Amino acid sequence: MKNNFLILKIIIVMIAFSANSLLCRVALKDAHIDSLTFSMIRIVSGAVALLPLLLRRHYHIQFKKIHVISGISLTVYIVAFSLAYEQIDAGIGALILFGVVQLTMIIYGLCKGETLSRIKLTGLLFAFGGLVYLLVPSSVSTIHLPLLNVIFMALSGFAWAVYSLAGNSKGSTPVNTAYNFLLAVPAGAVILLIVSLLIPGDYHADMRGIILAVLSGVVASAGSYYLWYSVLPYIESITASTVQLSVPCLSILLAVVFIGEILTAQIIIATTLVLTGIFIVIKDRKKKVHTKTER
Repeated sequence: MKNNFLILKIIIVMIAFSANSLLCRVALKDAHIDSLTFSMIRIVSGAVALLPLLLRRHYHIQFKKIHVISGISLTVYIVAFSLAYEQIDAGIGALILFGVVQLTMIIYGLCKGETLSRIKLTGLLFAFGGLVYLLVPSSVSTIHLPLLNVIFMALSGFAWAVYSLAGNSKGSTPVNTAYNFLLAVPAGAVILLIVSLLIPGDYHADMRGIILAVLSGVVASAGSYYLWYSVLPYIESITASTVQLSVPCLSILLAVVFIGEILTAQIIIATTLVLTGIFIVIKDRKKKVHTKTER
């Protein structure tokens, strides 16, 4: 794949990943749709968009245990994501989501035997400190976040980390993504039923809300995942992790430009701390990979 075309694909994917936060926040903030209806439309539209991958290639649809894990974690990610964005700004939500995803995956690596070097520990402290600075109320804080919505976004980040780790174990491909979305439809129906019983709400949707949910499912989810997995074979895993550092930054920037969210010093400092910490961890991993290769 030519370098320029590869770079263009990566840029498109990162913008699409960032767009999910904006699409969801706009739909919910302006009451075009409720969070649970948005979630279900996103899941179903994504599944419909990816289904031709299985039908065109004449795959015999056979679900495996790992697909079930991926399907459920994908559903939890999408539902918790929507519930969180009822009260959290798009940029802040993206930073919380990304921070929890990366911290979860780093902690998983440590549990699997990765060594905790001083450099990696420094990176973790930076990232965790950034999230604490963003989330913990103080006398100088300009941001007041509803605790329940923060918990939902943290749950969404954890679920996405599980989804990513499950995908790594079986090889992330567009076909596996199609399986995951298909399984997310019944899983989503069950989870949404449970949530609706626990958190009664006003279920509604106008045409704009439906369009935003479909765009989130088809373009920003199914389409971007398909494009991302077509790029992954051509870049190192370290590079893949590094370029994703742009997602919360893009989300914050796009939210300021397109939906009028306010960029405060607290958000800038928290973003800098989180992304710097994660970057330090990624660079430390890269050094260790190169050292092992040289040996």
